Amino acid sequence: MPSDRIRPLALALILDGPRTLVEEGYDEVKDKSYFRLIGGGIEFGETGEQAMRRELREEIGAEASFVEYLETLENLFVYGGAPGHELCRVYRVELADERLYELDELERLDRATGGERTQWAEVERFLSRREPLYPDGAVELLERVLPGS
Repeated sequence: MPSDRIRPLALALILDGPRTLVEEGYDEVKDKSYFRLIGGGIEFGETGEQAMRRELREEIGAEASFVEYLETLENLFVYGGAPGHELCRVYRVELADERLYELDELERLDRATGGERTQWAEVERFLSRREPLYPDGAVELLERVLPGS
């Protein structure tokens, strides 16, 4: 939730051919859906990679078989009518359980985050700018890491 503090996040960029794994959320004030990379807050004493691995376990019960740090994105936004500021360490991730790539939507274990859906979405939805993908800079990062780009 937005506050007057900068929030450190660790996020996973997970690709499966033309799809990426994202969370879908909804801003009631704007009356708009949005998408963001999966992950969450970095706790004190935890590295970004440790936080990202923990968030994968807590949110979707998944383990990472491959992790590569990509970059840190700064995200200034308004959600629910309040300003927010995040520093997001983004990692390219491959999931250990191959069966997760066969699903369209993954069951969320952590419903405390507002009941977002975690789903595979066609990358083109975001590259064409038809739908928003957060944090800011995530689309440009997708363009850089996609095979053939």
